[in-house]
Amino acid sequence: MRVYISGPCRNKPNRNEAAFSYAEQMLRNLGYDVFNPRKLPFTDTWTREQKDHVEFAIIDMCDAMYMLEGWEQADGAVHEHDYAVSAGKQFISE
Repeated sequence: MRVYISGPCRNKPNRNEAAFSYAEQMLRNLGYDVFNPRKLPFTDTWTREQKDHVEFAIIDMCDAMYMLEGWEQADGAVHEHDYAVSAGKQFISE
């Protein structure tokens, strides 16, 4: 099963890299094929709409989402969550 990690980045130390990396390793240890969006090489020249287009295409190719703690307060993660719900994706929790 392919899993996409989603969670808060903005206003977090190092854009929450540690939490994303920890979740990626934990999910891989459980046997999942994991996509960590923090590894995408976006720069400041990318618009939110362009990033959404890329991330939604990847979500389409995944079977499930893993939501990091605090995602409810992160606009981007809420947007990804809502998209995944509309696409009928499963959700994995800790």
